[in-house]
Amino acid sequence: MILAHGGQEAGYIFYIDDGKLFYEHNSYGQSIKFPAVQLQTGQLKIGFNYDALGKCQGSGTLFVNGQQVATGKLGLTFAGFPYEGLDIGKDARSPVSWDLYKKHGIFKYTGASSKSNTYRVHPRLMPKKNRVKS
Repeated sequence: MILAHGGQEAGYIFYIDDGKLFYEHNSYGQSIKFPAVQLQTGQLKIGFNYDALGKCQGSGTLFVNGQQVATGKLGLTFAGFPYEGLDIGKDARSPVSWDLYKKHGIFKYTGASSKSNTYRVHPRLMPKKNRVKS
């Protein structure tokens, strides 16, 4: 598990299994899975862009090393914050994906240590006083 945000009620996960990168979105019980992406060995930069489409709908684009590898609509997205928190390197509480939980449990990350994790929030979601002008 790379990252899990949310739980069985709604959320999303990024994980690597059998050399492939997976993104799964739990849309209030409906599982939306992007196609698995075969990864090369070495240092990877994984990115994800979320685009709000309005009325709690969204789409996402997954990137590996700056290259778009998958995109798709996500169905209902969070109307507010999920009940579960954000887990890095495991999905320790209520699982976002029951199928994955049945296969791997909390699925602790066992790969090489990461030197950095960067999470960027779109400027529209930041308070005006904290926005950085580009």
